[in-house]
Amino acid sequence: MTERRRRAGRSRLAVAAVLVGALGVLGAACSDGTREQVIYSTTTSSAPERGAEPASTVPPVDLDEYEGALRAAVADSDLCALLDAVELRRPDVADPEVVTRAYDALARATEEASSFVPDELSAAWAEVVAANRDAARLARRAKGAIGDPSIEARFETSTFSDAYVKVTGWADLNCGGSTGRAG
Repeated sequence: MTERRRRAGRSRLAVAAVLVGALGVLGAACSDGTREQVIYSTTTSSAPERGAEPASTVPPVDLDEYEGALRAAVADSDLCALLDAVELRRPDVADPEVVTRAYDALARATEEASSFVPDELSAAWAEVVAANRDAARLARRAKGAIGDPSIEARFETSTFSDAYVKVTGWADLNCGGSTGRAG
């Protein structure tokens, strides 16, 4: 595997935090403060990639810190910071109330970020916004049950997969070394 492909894989993982909702699909095993490390491919399958580098384990943060990081990134009109806020500041989702509030915060932040997303990402970002808004609604309906299959299913569409690839490519080019992501 070339260094470029390894960096792209790590960058895809970083963007996946936002694009897969960060709270449910990537952070499903977190009630004891640990996380199952799953890397999603750019296909619509949610199966982990074999031989993929594991995600860095980050300790869960307080919900207020998570929401604050999202708000700060949006206030600064900084898409890379928004992606980092989600990747590096995942709330502990053992509490169903935290799950619903965190999904609501993520949906609000991605929607507000639409005003500063680069033009080349506008269509893809619209899908990110829709997916996160739907995930927030589904999380409320599931009463914060992080493992609810309807939440994960929202991210397993070809439309979302295409958006994922587009935003991943942008992040590979624009967020690499300056944002705390490996790459």
